Amino acid sequence: MRAERRGGEIAVTFERGLFDAGATLTPDGRDVLTALGERLRPRADRLAVAVIGHTDRTAVRPGGEYASNVEIGTMRAAVAREALRSSARIPTTRFTLSTLAGMLPPYGDDDAGAPGDPRNRTVSLRISAAGAR
Repeated sequence: MRAERRGGEIAVTFERGLFDAGATLTPDGRDVLTALGERLRPRADRLAVAVIGHTDRTAVRPGGEYASNVEIGTMRAAVAREALRSSARIPTTRFTLSTLAGMLPPYGDDDAGAPGDPRNRTVSLRISAAGAR
């Protein structure tokens, strides 16, 4: 995990994909989000978290579990929110969810990321003080 202060927030990116090809957390992904949530817990009453769901650039197959990468990215954001919410005890109302699907993946071509790079099966976070957005 990489955390970088940007203005009034902390941007968190993960160095490995947190999800399988769908929206199920890998065991390591669940452990990483649980550990992060536990670190955030002492400040939970003062935090807001934006969760951005990502996918790799591989097109979704017709007739599969998900209709589009947008749907997968949105589901990943929701699943990550629940993992963080339960471990950090941050109220659900302090989370915002969005997706970029396969657009602007964390690991693009300039980062040696290939179209199906599994590192992009992830979310990124923007953590700020509640009410600061």
